[in-house]
Amino acid sequence: MRRSAVGGSRARRLLVSPNPAFNRTRRSELFLLGAKLAAGRLTRALGPDIGVSRPSARRSPPVKPFTTIAVFVFSLVALLQLLRILLGWEVVVNGTVIPSWASGVAFVVAATLAVMLWREARG
Repeated sequence: MRRSAVGGSRARRLLVSPNPAFNRTRRSELFLLGAKLAAGRLTRALGPDIGVSRPSARRSPPVKPFTTIAVFVFSLVALLQLLRILLGWEVVVNGTVIPSWASGVAFVVAATLAVMLWREARG
C-alpha cells in the first residue's frame, strides 16, 4: 500500500538515497547546517562575547593605488582649467590662442571623470 506524500514520508524520500555514501554525506551536511543555524541563534541571543565570530559592519574595499593617482590627476587638471577661466590666463599653441570656453569643457570633463572614479573606488 502506498503512503501519502504528506508529512514525514515525503521528507524521508528527499533525504534518503539508495547510495549509502550519499546518505552519509547528506546527513553530515544537514548536521553542519543545523550547527551553523544554532550558532547563529546563540550569537544573536547571547551576544558576540561567546566566541562565535560575527560579520563586522560593511567594510569598504581597499582603494587601488592607480585609482587614487588617477583621481588626483583628474582633480588637478580640473582645478588648473578652472583657474585658467577665473584668472584669465592666455594659452597659445603654435601661434594660435586657445579660447577659454575650451577650458570650460576640459574642466567639466576632468571633474566628471574625477568624481566618477572616486565614487567607483568607494564602492
